[in-house]
Amino acid sequence: MSVWSGRLRRRKARLGLHAPVTVRPQVAWHWRVLSLAGAVALGTVVTVAASQWIGPVPSADHQALEAQLSQLHAEIESQQQRLSSLQALANSADAQLKVERTAVEALSGQVKQLEADNARLKADLGYFERLLPAAAGQAEGVLSLRGLEVKRESRPAGEHLVYRALLSQLGRDTEFSGQLQVQLNASLDGKPVTMVWPVAGDADAAAKARLVVKRHQRIEGELAIPAGWQLRSVQVRVLERSQVRASQSTSL
Repeated sequence: MSVWSGRLRRRKARLGLHAPVTVRPQVAWHWRVLSLAGAVALGTVVTVAASQWIGPVPSADHQALEAQLSQLHAEIESQQQRLSSLQALANSADAQLKVERTAVEALSGQVKQLEADNARLKADLGYFERLLPAAAGQAEGVLSLRGLEVKRESRPAGEHLVYRALLSQLGRDTEFSGQLQVQLNASLDGKPVTMVWPVAGDADAAAKARLVVKRHQRIEGELAIPAGWQLRSVQVRVLERSQVRASQSTSL
């Protein structure tokens, strides 16, 4: 039995009875052609559909839509140009308004300044008119200091004394050259104190105090009052070579 079984195995091996077997169904050729044609038709349908969704073929509807889009673009561009023109006009009008507002503010400032100058001139006119009768009786060639007015004003830096007076010289053709001197008399902690302006050695103050007058000259200025001073009187003097030529005092 073993000899026959061995021979049987060898014969099966030669015949390939133990090799793997692949079974393929038998398909007729006409079915294969139909399947290929169906695949081609499906591809064509997909291609046409894709072309309609992605890149539609030009048609009457599409041409009308493109015409509407072109018209809308043109209208938008026209509106944009109109908006730009209106914006330019608005900017020009705004600039003109700013210029006019600036001009109005400048004119308003000038009017206020003119009003202040007019009020000051009226005050000066009244001041000089009060002094003219005294000047009419003044001897020729004599200096006269009249109309001394003083007042205290509060400033951020402290108290100040503001003064003004009229210096006149009649009947003399030559100019008078001299020096102005202002003396403050006050008390501090119950003791008398004095301050004279310009201070000796102060070249700038001496230059400001220099006087040159031929007929009339208004004298005015202000001085800082030292802290704690109680002013009692003020004296204004006109000096010529350290000699007093005219003076006037007033009490406070």
